Amino acid sequence: MNKRKKFKLSFWIAAGLLIYMLVIIYKQEDMFNARRAELNEVLAKIEAETEYKQQLEKEKQELFSDEHIEKVAREKLGLVRPGDKVFVDIND
Repeated sequence: MNKRKKFKLSFWIAAGLLIYMLVIIYKQEDMFNARRAELNEVLAKIEAETEYKQQLEKEKQELFSDEHIEKVAREKLGLVRPGDKVFVDIND
């Protein structure tokens, strides 16, 4: 082969390799973007669950507080403290 034919062949091989690499890079970028979107979804779910856990912890603390226990004992169970005066409404 002469130099001109070798140059053309080398040019087309290099052009083909360049196009092939560009296609691979484009596909990898799509895959990367898809994974990033999945990661953002998972992070959003983690944040939502963390907030829900904090809310549950707060409710748990409120449920076991002395004030709440006393309120339930008075309202639901009808209990009174020693020395409290109980009035009964006879009009009901």
